[in-house]
Amino acid sequence: MEIIQERFSFTNKHCSFTPYSWLNDNGRLLPIVFKVVTQDLESLGLKRNPNILRYSLYDWTVLSDTEVVPGKGDYGGIWSTRERGEASGLKRYMKNKYNEETRMFLVALDNPVYANNRRIKSQGVLFLEEIITRNK
Repeated sequence: MEIIQERFSFTNKHCSFTPYSWLNDNGRLLPIVFKVVTQDLESLGLKRNPNILRYSLYDWTVLSDTEVVPGKGDYGGIWSTRERGEASGLKRYMKNKYNEETRMFLVALDNPVYANNRRIKSQGVLFLEEIITRNK
């Protein structure tokens, strides 16, 4: 696996966006974006989401086809952020509102099913590398 530091558009039948970079996984190009999680590598549970996922470093977390709902609805996918600044803002929000320290990672996406100018919903994520930030 190799990270490619180029910015070009990703498009599938569900969405189109320009990721931060790309992962070349044996010839398969996967978009790379940012993911913010708890210190214990769990999803944040925003909007009272009861479906808390536990992630592993350098391993895929992939939802089954029945757990994925394309489109902008909160349910039915794993949410990530398109830009580092958006992920940093989410870290600040969690610290200021809930006094919770979080961690930020670069993640490769499997089957993106929705994208807007800030966030992306996908079927799966592969945790690649932690982004260390200074506390502000």
